[in-house]
Amino acid sequence: MIDYGYRVPSAMELCLQRFHKRAMLIEQTISKELQWLWNGWLYDVRQCIHDNLVQRLALPLSGKYGKYGKYGKYGKYGKYGKILFVLTSRAKMDNGAPTGWYLPEFARPYYHLIGPDEAKPRAEIVVASPAGGLAPIDEVSVKNFKDPKSVKFHQNKKNLWEQTAPLREFHKKASEFNAIFYPGGHGPMFDLVNDKDSIKLIEEFYNAGKIITAVCHGPIALVNTIVDGKPLLSSRRATGFSNAEEDAIKLSEAMPALLEDEIKRVGGSYVKADALWKEHVVVDGRVITGQNPNSALGVGVAIAQALGLESA
Repeated sequence: MIDYGYRVPSAMELCLQRFHKRAMLIEQTISKELQWLWNGWLYDVRQCIHDNLVQRLALPLSGKYGKYGKYGKYGKYGKYGKILFVLTSRAKMDNGAPTGWYLPEFARPYYHLIGPDEAKPRAEIVVASPAGGLAPIDEVSVKNFKDPKSVKFHQNKKNLWEQTAPLREFHKKASEFNAIFYPGGHGPMFDLVNDKDSIKLIEEFYNAGKIITAVCHGPIALVNTIVDGKPLLSSRRATGFSNAEEDAIKLSEAMPALLEDEIKRVGGSYVKADALWKEHVVVDGRVITGQNPNSALGVGVAIAQALGLESA
């Protein structure tokens, strides 16, 4: 289930809002002599906004490559654009127990977003981690999740998590992406929660009008993010791995803090499913969160919907 609370604006609607705001600012500064030229240009550009492209103006092209230009209807990076997936670099908990990121929370959204034809992906997925290089997978997730997508991903996509880029390389590059996504696993509870590069990236992405998403323990990366002088999750509905679910797997004592408590601590309105392990996805504006591993696919669907390319 995807819990919108209220209808979330599509990425195209957000794009139009930003465009009109900037257009009005320019209009206030130009001379009267140029006003007629500005009005004509503004009308032409508005007519050229294509409803299948995300967070950018699509100016129809002609000539050698036809109406949509060299890269076709959906642009160079596919119809979903580029999405930055951020994994943990933490391989062990403070008590020495192994940890990492959780297989289905990467695999299921990944396959939904790239689509059925991997030779013609609908999005470009870029993978980063705090340290770069190998991002450790939680082997418990490999053992526990044998669904076709997770198995296929584990067998065929090792290069994605073995060759991650350092987060610091993406500062001031939010304009190149459409969304940022944090899979869970317990690893983020120990590194991404306070990682300065990660927090800065989330702030940059949010301020640039991008989609901010996380699932299971991934939302811990959002709790210390500050936007407009207050926590990103303050007064916002959000979900993540619940205290009851942490108790059920007997790892509450191993956590430096509990995710549910942390969301509440920064002023978030924590919501959860009516049963353990049940799928639950919450969309509040441009912030999308999923409760547990079974919510990972739903988060992928919600990302696509938030980008205006699938109906809710």
